[in-house]
Amino acid sequence: MKLTVSERIALSQRFNLADAHTRQSPNEDQHTQIIDKIPALYELAQNVEQSSLEASCYQALMSCNNQKGALEHFPIPCYSASMATEVVGNYLRLTGSQVALTHPCFDNIADILRRHEVTLSPIADDFYDDIEHMCRRIDELAADYVFLVMPNNPTGKYLEKEEFTKLVSHCVRRRIGLIFDFCFRLYEQQLCSYDQYEILDGLSAEYIAIEDSGKIWPTLDQKVSFLICSGLARKKIAEIQDDFLLNVSPLSLLIVEEFARLSLTCDCSDFRGLVKDNRAHLRKWLDAHGYLGWRSKSADSHVSVEFIATSEDSASAVSNALERGVAILPGTAFYWSSHVSGRRTLRIALARDPDYFRTALDTLDGLLVR
Repeated sequence: MKLTVSERIALSQRFNLADAHTRQSPNEDQHTQIIDKIPALYELAQNVEQSSLEASCYQALMSCNNQKGALEHFPIPCYSASMATEVVGNYLRLTGSQVALTHPCFDNIADILRRHEVTLSPIADDFYDDIEHMCRRIDELAADYVFLVMPNNPTGKYLEKEEFTKLVSHCVRRRIGLIFDFCFRLYEQQLCSYDQYEILDGLSAEYIAIEDSGKIWPTLDQKVSFLICSGLARKKIAEIQDDFLLNVSPLSLLIVEEFARLSLTCDCSDFRGLVKDNRAHLRKWLDAHGYLGWRSKSADSHVSVEFIATSEDSASAVSNALERGVAILPGTAFYWSSHVSGRRTLRIALARDPDYFRTALDTLDGLLVR
C-alpha cells in the first residue's frame, strides 16, 4: 500500500501518528503573533504585489535555514514538495536522465519519477556515513543525477559539511547533476550550521534543490515550496512549472513568512523542542513496556519522525494498532526498490501535542508484540 494511502486512512483514526504533517497546536506566541492576526494578513495579502510576497517569504524561510547563499537565486515557487518533485520528474524525463535515489525514502518520490519513466537506482542512506563508499557507488551506477533527501525521511541521516563538499566535488568532476530534497532541514541544527548553496555555487555544480515549509509549523497545511536551480536547469524547469501553477496563494506566503520570522527569534525551539520531547518519551515508553525487539533505526535523528526496527512484521503491527484506533506507518514502502527490506520497520510521527502523543502510545499497551 502506498504511504499516502496509509496516511489518508490515518486521518479518520482516533490517533494519527502516521503522517509527518505538523498537527500540534500553535503555541502561545504563534497564536498571539500570527493566528490571531490572520484577518489582517488576509487584507495585507490583497494589497501587496505577488513578486514581493514571494521574495519576502523566501528570504524569511532561507534565513531561518541559515542558507544565505540561496538568497542569490531567484526561486520557483510551488504549492508543495510533491508538486516540486513532479516538476523535476518532468524535467528528468525530457532530458532522458537516469537517477540514483536515496533508499529508503518516502515512496512518492520514486513513484513520481517512475511515472515519468525515469530509470532509478537505489543508493543506500547508510552511505551517508561513508562518503568514499557513496562516491564509489555513484560511479558504479553511472547515473546522470544523484537525488538525496537531507535529512532523510525516515532515518534522519544527512551529510556534514566536509562530506557534503566531497560529494559535490566528486559529482562536478564526473559531470553528474545533484538533486536535493531539503524539506526536513530545519529539524537538523547541524545541517543548518553550514551553507549548502555556498558550496554548490562555489564548486559550479549542476543542481536542483527542493525547499519546503510543510513539515515545520502548525499552519493547517498552509505551506509553500521553492525550487532552486543552477543555470543549466532553471529555464526549462521554470517553463514546466508555468504549465502547473500561476501563483502560490499570497495568504500562504504571508503565513509561512510570519512563522519563519517568529522561529528566528527563538532559534527554532518552537518546533524542535516538541519533537525532541516526544522522541524521548517514545523511547522511554518502549523501554518501560518491554518492547525489547523494538529499537530505533534513527538513533541520532532530529527529524519529526522516529523510524523503528521491530521484532514482528510491520503489517501486523500496523493492523494491531488500528484495532485500537492508532495509526502508524509500515516501513515497507519506504524501501521503494525492495519492499522486503522494510518488512520489520515502522515510522511514528512526532509532531503532535504531548498529551495526545502520550495517550496514543498508552492506547497501544499490551497490543504489540514484546
